[in-house]
Amino acid sequence: MRGKTILVFISCSLLLLVAKPTDGFGFVAFFALIPLLHGARMVSSYRSAALGGFVAGAAFFLPGLSWLIQVTAGGWVALSLYCAIYFAAFAVAVKWGARYGAVWNAVVLAAFWILLEYIRGIAFTGFPWLLLAHTQHNFQWFIQSLDVFGALGLGGIITAINVLLYEAWKRKSGTPIATAVVIVAVVCGYGYIRSKTIHLRPSLHVGAIQAAVPQEMKETLEGKYDPDEVLNRYVTQSSYLESEKLDLIVWPETIFLFPYTLNVDPDALEPRYAKYARLAQNALRDLAVRRGAYVLAGASTYLPAELGYVAGRCECDGFLARAPQGIPLVLRLLRRQDDRLGRPSY
Repeated sequence: MRGKTILVFISCSLLLLVAKPTDGFGFVAFFALIPLLHGARMVSSYRSAALGGFVAGAAFFLPGLSWLIQVTAGGWVALSLYCAIYFAAFAVAVKWGARYGAVWNAVVLAAFWILLEYIRGIAFTGFPWLLLAHTQHNFQWFIQSLDVFGALGLGGIITAINVLLYEAWKRKSGTPIATAVVIVAVVCGYGYIRSKTIHLRPSLHVGAIQAAVPQEMKETLEGKYDPDEVLNRYVTQSSYLESEKLDLIVWPETIFLFPYTLNVDPDALEPRYAKYARLAQNALRDLAVRRGAYVLAGASTYLPAELGYVAGRCECDGFLARAPQGIPLVLRLLRRQDDRLGRPSY
């Protein structure tokens, strides 16, 4: 396979990276697959199509999943190359479908894309990350059809539009373009009507933090146990929350590692543990006051009940450490603490 052909496949990856969430160019997804479609048609064999598709997938997933480098560089490469296999399979299907008409080809390839994303979402525990439908997260009218087709079905629709646009260019025919326009119009028309039936009401503004923390930093046996850095990463990430007004900030479980303690008043602890307890609790107190919001956090270790432990929550200055029963209980506890202590509490 020649270098120019490889560049055609890679251009598909670049377009998909531009279209992926957070970049705000989701409209690019409606023609991002065209280079892959063209590249698979250009090559002379199924083997070359598979190789080109694999290159396109690797060039997309390696930068798309680069956040994994902070956790496991080997896992990042392995997972990216595994996901690239699905692009290779799709490229083979594109090569095989060249014999059919434009509309039929769009239907078949859309169905096959749905099947591939479904398998990727369930195989080996599943990894439904960077699905094609995710590119349309800010296209309000288009994504309303999720309640009918789901994310996989919407990805299939986007694939069909790509195929129709490519077939229109390849066959010099206006019929595939007209079909694509009709599909977009129907989906957006449904979305417009559906959006008018949704009655919105004010709700809580919740910020959830999930920092990239290598697992070995949480495990004492790895020799890289670093509770200070874990806490620092979450405090830093919380400062990046974009919303100016938050009601609740949520940190996941196992963030406060030993010797940090949330569930006991520091004054009740031995001096060697008290300073760490104050540091952890003051970190959340400062965050709560700074953002004017409640902070819900979990810890991996708790001290015995005779030292002040209260199951499900912590009573040091009204601080809520965790609520295993879920958010509804959390909100009830927050209201109870708010009535007793006044806002903000934490």
